[in-house]
Amino acid sequence: MTLSGISYAYANNGAARTSGAFSSLAFAADVAAPTSKRHRRWDATLGLVAGDTTAVDAADTLTYKACVDMVVYAKTHYIKPLNVGVKRYYVCFVRPEALAQLKKDDNYQRAVTNLALKVCTNSPWFTGVS
Repeated sequence: MTLSGISYAYANNGAARTSGAFSSLAFAADVAAPTSKRHRRWDATLGLVAGDTTAVDAADTLTYKACVDMVVYAKTHYIKPLNVGVKRYYVCFVRPEALAQLKKDDNYQRAVTNLALKVCTNSPWFTGVS
């Protein structure tokens, strides 16, 4: 949560924490996003927008287009990827419900199918090692 700049007073699902030691940690008051450009959200109508989470509604589901736009944003704003050897990865943590929405997206399914045809068993998507 600290990378996003969201207070420890909130759980991963956005609900206020009712118990626990997180908000009483000595450094909890110092939680802030490194820059205002780090916090973004997907809007079904507008696309990738500044991170006003109070404006999220039911139509703002995770899609393949959202993932593509997030990677483009990260690259053009010089957000450092995770480097493994010579490969660069951008990591997105999502709840199971968001992953289910993504897996139902036609464009995502097409991309995964094309990957399967291209790399077959050499992909962690199809070996269960992801």
